Amino acid sequence: MIINMLTYLKQRRSGAQNSAFEARSPQPEPPVTLDYADIESKFDKRSFLTGEQHSYLEEHNFHLRHWLGSIDYSGQQREASLRYLISNYQPGDENRILLRLTDWVAPIQRLAAAWVFDNLHELSLEQLNAQYRLLLYLSRKERLAGSHVLKVIHQHLLSKAEQADQRSFFALNNLLRRLVYTLADLPTSCLRQRIGQDKDPFNRILLLSKVPAQELTTQEWEALASDASTFVKRRLVDFKRRHQLPLSREDLICLCLDPNRGLRELGRFYLNKDYGDDPYQLYRQQTGAERYYLADFARREDLELFSDGFSNHPAKRIKVLCFKALCACDSTLIENFSITTLLAQTKQIRQLACYHLARSWSLAQLFEARTAIEAHNPPRGRMLFLEMLYVQHKWHFIAAALQILLDDEDPQVEELIVRHVVRNTYLPQLRDQQLRSRIDHLCHQAATKSTNHPVLKLLLDQLELMLK
Repeated sequence: MIINMLTYLKQRRSGAQNSAFEARSPQPEPPVTLDYADIESKFDKRSFLTGEQHSYLEEHNFHLRHWLGSIDYSGQQREASLRYLISNYQPGDENRILLRLTDWVAPIQRLAAAWVFDNLHELSLEQLNAQYRLLLYLSRKERLAGSHVLKVIHQHLLSKAEQADQRSFFALNNLLRRLVYTLADLPTSCLRQRIGQDKDPFNRILLLSKVPAQELTTQEWEALASDASTFVKRRLVDFKRRHQLPLSREDLICLCLDPNRGLRELGRFYLNKDYGDDPYQLYRQQTGAERYYLADFARREDLELFSDGFSNHPAKRIKVLCFKALCACDSTLIENFSITTLLAQTKQIRQLACYHLARSWSLAQLFEARTAIEAHNPPRGRMLFLEMLYVQHKWHFIAAALQILLDDEDPQVEELIVRHVVRNTYLPQLRDQQLRSRIDHLCHQAATKSTNHPVLKLLLDQLELMLK
């Protein structure tokens, strides 16, 4: 009997070890579900093909077999597949060949590098653009940093880009164009004329880091100053301050009147610091939409202006700005507007209104407005009401959410419960015995339904701990 037991335990241990080994072994993907698009941008992917999978691919897709073989765990297989792809090159195979420049086996690296030296010049700019992810990946690899082969790739890319016409150049991916700009000697390169026309502001701003400030032309300064991008405007101010270049009063006033609040704050700071001007008085002198920028200060003496901007101005950004100022001055003022009017505004205003109303209303007022809130937009309105109820009283929120889950399995409500209750480590103590009895009753009703409802089960488990 003891021998039989030992035999059984030995077999069981052996089976467990085999299972563990299988779990650690790389699990191959069925090659029938793979194509070139599945692996061409996955540069860290490795393949592990069985003999059966090799046979399948040899019969049905011999070229794909070597694409997968070029990233095999076996160095011997990677080298054999790389030699095949080089000997039987097809457009697009440069993806697999260039990737092997990062191989950890030196002979495979040298084989891929030899192909680059002999054949890279034949690739068109369009082919290089198609491989922009790989080119950026190679440029970041520490293993290739400073290597001759990477310098050859960069020289070829830069040469092709400089020779391309404007349409072909701007057809390049914006990240690849950025790499080209960093590779070029921008003060003398023909690309200097194109960088100011680049549609990507992160590329346009490279002009400040690649060309010395004293060598920038008047046209380039004007183009940067009139750039519509908030990012470029901010970087230009930082650049001038860092290089102790003067910011004129006119430039700073333009920043103070910019639609972007962050730029207005920057302009106000330097206008007051450098010239002693009061930006508040600057706004009071305005007659257009810029006058509403007084909302940045949110002073009570301008409440009438804020109310007028929120109620009557057609621009959404002015409405939001004035509404924020009203809330900052006195959030109870928004009770003067009907809930229907507030819910008809932009998402930002709706969220602000619901938050402040939930804090200023009584529980009775909130339940009285429930019908109007939920009728605004049935799916969204119900979520707004629950969010307001959570701000007002968390246990009433739980009771309402439980009732909804019992009546209708709403995924949005489930997500809200998970965020506010299941993941919450603290809720205030429930002292209202009537509400406690109601929640206990709802939990009892939900218990029979929770077996097929994981979110409800989590909620009930959490409530069981909280209500003890």
